[in-house]
Amino acid sequence: GSTSKAGFCVSVTAERDGLSLICVIMGAESRDIRNAQATKLLDWGFANYAAYRAPGESAGGIRVLGGVKNTCSVGFQGFDAVVSKGDIGKIERKIILEESIAAPVKVGDEVGKVQYCIGEEVLGEVPLTACEEIDKIGFFGLWQRLLAKILLI
Repeated sequence: GSTSKAGFCVSVTAERDGLSLICVIMGAESRDIRNAQATKLLDWGFANYAAYRAPGESAGGIRVLGGVKNTCSVGFQGFDAVVSKGDIGKIERKIILEESIAAPVKVGDEVGKVQYCIGEEVLGEVPLTACEEIDKIGFFGLWQRLLAKILLI
């Protein structure tokens, strides 16, 4: 729209190759200039930036201390970021996981994190979480485990 004080203004959104951009032009001298500026700005954004999407997945397991099971499977959700097109191939994923956790463990307990980096710059991170519930081992469970080890030796 336009007013005599504000000039010609527009807010536009566009999507290309999974990347959504928003452009706002304010105070343009004419409708044609406003539209040309919006088009130019969106074209520049699509030419220089890209959407990075990493799916969530399983990340192995973590040792559980004092649990009815010795290990717990872990995983993480997906991650999205907008980065320069030249940096898309430079993104590295770093899994930072505790050595062990103590029982009881609940589904969704945070046990580490997954960082997405370009060099030393951290783009973002997602929590690494437990994918299963593991109860604390009781006296009889410990006794049974100890007896099984003695008999197998």
